[in-house]
Amino acid sequence: ALDVLENLVVQRLFELEKFNLRGTGYAMRRAIAKAMDERCGAIRTALQKYNDLARKLIPPRPKLNYDTVISMTWVSEFALLRFSKRNVQEEQWADHLVREMTVQWHLLQCAKQEIQRLDIEVRRLWTALHDEPIVWRQSIAAAHRAGHTVLAAEMQHRLNARQQIDYALQTRLQQIFALPGFSGN
Repeated sequence: ALDVLENLVVQRLFELEKFNLRGTGYAMRRAIAKAMDERCGAIRTALQKYNDLARKLIPPRPKLNYDTVISMTWVSEFALLRFSKRNVQEEQWADHLVREMTVQWHLLQCAKQEIQRLDIEVRRLWTALHDEPIVWRQSIAAAHRAGHTVLAAEMQHRLNARQQIDYALQTRLQQIFALPGFSGN
């Protein structure tokens, strides 16, 4: 009964994902919504069957409600419901809040790594914004020396436009440098 329930919920998760994909047309969304309505009815039936059988087990398994099952977004949450010699649901790691906090902790670790990476990228961008106009000016001077004044004028025009954008970027980068958590050199 638990396998059937798990299968139905996983199918519902796939349908939800398909429903939210870009490029899914109106007709396809309506068909998916109809299939999801039917799937919800099947989930309710499978849930009732599971609860009836879970009550008869020794020791009895906990009763599940529809909202709890629908909120299960990871297949691993169903693994906790499996029968075992000891009740794993009483373990600390089986607690939904503990698992959620573990996920949050891992996300925090990823965020710290991302901040380190961004510190490096910010410095690279600052260096590029500093070095690029020098290369442009050298190229403009070379075009003048070669007698390509029209090309040199166009390059100067583009450099001026880029420098306006670069100034805005440099202003933002200076704001980032001033942040208390900025650790770049």
